Amino acid sequence: MQRKLDKPAEFGDRAHPSVTCQLALGARSGEPGRFDALYARLSPSLLAWARMPLHRHLRASMDADDFVQDVWIRATRHFDSFDPARGTFRQWIFKIAKNMSIDVLRQYGRAKDRGAPDARGGSSVHELGAKSTGEPSTWLQVAHTEAFETFLQRVGSMPHDEQVLLVQCGIEEQPIAQVAARLEITEAAAHKRWQRLRARLVAERMPEGIIE
Repeated sequence: MQRKLDKPAEFGDRAHPSVTCQLALGARSGEPGRFDALYARLSPSLLAWARMPLHRHLRASMDADDFVQDVWIRATRHFDSFDPARGTFRQWIFKIAKNMSIDVLRQYGRAKDRGAPDARGGSSVHELGAKSTGEPSTWLQVAHTEAFETFLQRVGSMPHDEQVLLVQCGIEEQPIAQVAARLEITEAAAHKRWQRLRARLVAERMPEGIIE
C-alpha cells in the first residue's frame, strides 16, 4: 500500500500508471507471474469490499471468499476488455464485482421465492487455476488475520459517509466528482474529507492491499 497521500490518478490518466495497472497489462499479455502478483495484490481488497457493512445484503447470499474467486473467474474471461485509457484496473474489476453482486442477489431472491434452500454460490477454481502458475489461495492467509478482522470491525463503527468515501474513493477508485455527487457535497470537500480519512486509516495501520 502506498503511504503517499496525494490525489490519486483520475479516470483514464496514463501519465503515471500504477503498479496494479502495470501488473494487469502484463497479465493481459500473458507475461509469466503477472497474474499471480495481480491476484495476490487485489484479492484482500475484493474480500474487504464484499464484507463491508455497506454490502451486508451480499454476505447474506454468498460466502465472501467464494465471491472473490468468482469475480476473478469472470475477470479472466473478459481480460481483453480492460483498457487503461478508459480507467484504472481497480475501476474495471470492481465494476465486475458490482455486476456480479447484482446477479448473486437476483439468484438468491429467486431461490427464496421458490422456497429452495439458500443458494450461497460457490466457485470452481479450475478455470482460475489454469490462469495461475502459483498458489491462488495464499492471499487468504493474509486476508484472514486478526488485523484484517479488526479493520473491518472499525469500519463498521464509522459514519456512513466515511464508509462511502473508503469504498468508492479508496477501494473502487471512483472519480472524486462522482463520489461528491452521491454525498451531495462539493468535489473539493469530498477530496479533503477523503484525504483526511485516508491519513487516519494509514496512521491506524490499515492492512496492506486494501487501497493503493
